[in-house]
Amino acid sequence: MIHFEGEQTFSHPIAEVMASLSDVSFLLDCLGSVDRVIESTSDYANWKLKPPFAFVAGMLDISLKVLERLPDSTKFEIVSKSVGATSTVESVMHFAPSGDGTHVRWVGDITALTGLLKLVPRPLIQGAANKVISDTWESIRKKLGA
Repeated sequence: MIHFEGEQTFSHPIAEVMASLSDVSFLLDCLGSVDRVIESTSDYANWKLKPPFAFVAGMLDISLKVLERLPDSTKFEIVSKSVGATSTVESVMHFAPSGDGTHVRWVGDITALTGLLKLVPRPLIQGAANKVISDTWESIRKKLGA
């Protein structure tokens, strides 16, 4: 298992941040590399993209779904499929007030790697994922106007 975690603070009220970051359609709109959206709702999205990684061939078919919404957190599952490989990630965002804004603590774990991804060195996967995570948080900040 590969583990990721981090924290973000936004100047927006908790209700606004939680509503946005718990909405799969909003999160999908924050991704810049989507080639084609197949389905997108507030609870589920499926899309295709060409991965920027040399160790993943062809197009990726990605689905993101909300597994659980609680008053102070949202849990997601992300499944990526490509030719000869799949990955599954579980992620949780925890929301808390921070002054007039919102503090978001998030964790994510790659819970399954299959096929050719099993052969890719873990540091390479972790480095690529960290880049995607960083770019996504930057896009979220822009979209929220933070």
